Amino acid sequence: MEKNLRKNENETKALPVTLTESDKQAQNLQKEIERKTAELQKCLEDLERKKQISQNRSVFLNVLDELEKAEDDLCQEESFDTTLFKLKFCSYQGYRDDDVFTIGNREIIVEFVHFIRDKISNKVQELESKLIA
Repeated sequence: MEKNLRKNENETKALPVTLTESDKQAQNLQKEIERKTAELQKCLEDLERKKQISQNRSVFLNVLDELEKAEDDLCQEESFDTTLFKLKFCSYQGYRDDDVFTIGNREIIVEFVHFIRDKISNKVQELESKLIA
């Protein structure tokens, strides 16, 4: 009798496991969930990247507004050197900056504002094209 029990146990172990229809559906649903989760993760990463690009764009737009205000103020002045703005070139020395030289000429500062505004406008256009893509 013990031999018969062992024989039955061995036969049971050797039988192939067949999946029921509901098991197959469960596996398919699990695969679909994993695929959708990966797709969602990719979308979230893309959204985060675009959020950062949008924040950078906003910073540039604020700078453009400030440059426009500065230019308006500079154009109202007629002196050779302006008292409103200075361009300072500094060298970084740990926790402080040391002035290397300062430019106070109104015309040079206005030209600098035009140059920087063009560069920033180009960068804003580049960021906007990344946001659209």
